[in-house]
Amino acid sequence: MFFLKVEQGNWETHKLKEEIESFEFQRVSPMLNGGTFMRKNLEDYLQIIVERKLLERWRYDNFHLNRVAELKEKSVENIFSQTPEYDIANGEQSRDQFFLNARTSDMGFDSATKVIDYIVENIHKYSLINEFSGIYNGLRDDLVYEVIFLLNSKGWKDKEGNSYQNIDDYISLIAKRIFGEDEYSNKGIFDAFINAERGILGILDASRFLSACDRSGSSDNWNLYRSLDNYGKEKKSNSKRMLGQKLFAVFKNEYINKNLNFLEKIEQLSEEELLGDFKDYILKEFKRKNASFDSEVSKIKSSIAGHMLYQFGRTDDAIGMLNIEGNDDKGEISGEIQKYLFNVCFNIEKDIANCRYFINYLLASFSWVHEIRGTEYVPLISEFKKAFNEELLKNYWLKNSEKIKKYLTGLSIDTKVFTYNYVANYEDDLDKLFNELDKLNLDSDVSKI
Repeated sequence: MFFLKVEQGNWETHKLKEEIESFEFQRVSPMLNGGTFMRKNLEDYLQIIVERKLLERWRYDNFHLNRVAELKEKSVENIFSQTPEYDIANGEQSRDQFFLNARTSDMGFDSATKVIDYIVENIHKYSLINEFSGIYNGLRDDLVYEVIFLLNSKGWKDKEGNSYQNIDDYISLIAKRIFGEDEYSNKGIFDAFINAERGILGILDASRFLSACDRSGSSDNWNLYRSLDNYGKEKKSNSKRMLGQKLFAVFKNEYINKNLNFLEKIEQLSEEELLGDFKDYILKEFKRKNASFDSEVSKIKSSIAGHMLYQFGRTDDAIGMLNIEGNDDKGEISGEIQKYLFNVCFNIEKDIANCRYFINYLLASFSWVHEIRGTEYVPLISEFKKAFNEELLKNYWLKNSEKIKKYLTGLSIDTKVFTYNYVANYEDDLDKLFNELDKLNLDSDVSKI
């Protein structure tokens, strides 16, 4: 391990520590060999030194930095179309390196604007395959954060046209870009994410963007946080509330008001919607590595459903804590979502198969616990009560439990629910889940005594 003792007041030492902890250093240092968002640096160096074999061109930072420099004259689209290494037939990894180098380069405001605009307009063309698949890492999730990083560092300019003097007047441009005000009227970043044509995945993008904008405990994106904070104060509200209410309004208009089951829409997402322009390459990668693509798709869909239910349904520092309108945060959004879930999404009177959305969500929400036999994932009614309104949950199970049990036990015992942490299956886990849910019946019986 590499240790560095920092003496108080030693500027040179502090500077060295800052450089060692920097993203750029971690990306190229042979001391760091892999990890989240990192390349296998040591293995790359050994290939060059021991095997005397150069890496492919796109694996060198200078290759991408030279392409980033071309943004002064070209668009991102032109660079990608004119550079074979960025062709969709090669997957997303080379483009990932382009965006990472765009973040770390010294490009100016205009070039950064091209990258930001490109991502916002084209994010739906990238895939949702998660790096935890061990097979492939898609860029759709990552690109949300690239927008955040670029807005923070280069999404504003001072009177000299640079991003040096980060006083409130200059960084106010960040919030204007997000909300679509003044020179960015009808070009707001958040509005582009929630465009109705992008469906449930557009709402997912916007939700993740909002979550990233709300990390006020971090100093990494201080310019962006401060710009949004100032904007909220000017509007006598706060940015999280304003964006969260706008996001929920879109969700309500598209799904709740139309009595559409958004969980069914997630289940019906096509390969094209999940993989974007890189579908063919990704399918070949899974086939080449003899990996199950279907299970990966199931993990993605479980993750999407879990994220959406958490954001809209919970009241602990999520969108659900907000009121539908106004400045009071009394959980109206959560209340609206909870009623919608049980009246529409889980309603077995509409379709008995709707109980699958309820049960499968719970199967994907087991808790990690330590027991005598070791560590395992188990259902906990205490955690389910945090996810759902307790009264609605209890009434639903009391009314429907027997019908649900009968229906599900008639399905294939091979049915599986995939998550990134574990796999639940009907054969082994349904009875455990039923036993835990039946505690709701016991609670009800006790309350009548």
